[in-house]
Amino acid sequence: MSFAALAWAFDFKKGITSQQKLMLLVLSQFAGEGDLVMIRSTKWLAEHCGMDSKVAMNTLLRLERLGLVKVDRCDVRDERYPIICQVLVGSELP
Repeated sequence: MSFAALAWAFDFKKGITSQQKLMLLVLSQFAGEGDLVMIRSTKWLAEHCGMDSKVAMNTLLRLERLGLVKVDRCDVRDERYPIICQVLVGSELP
């Protein structure tokens, strides 16, 4: 767990939806050294966020577009494979 990532995610208040904030908190909870997270699958992420796999995938990609996480360039749309992402602690929305 990255306490810095978790504190940053909790303090993030403007410009993201409640789904995006929840996912940011979940990712921060599982972040390790360098704020890296290995997500077992989009299905795993969806279960931890309490959302559908497709919604989880779209939410993760939206967080990346917002510049709050960096997703490894694997195929995020494939539910079976792990995804590595980095929580970009300290990032702000443009």
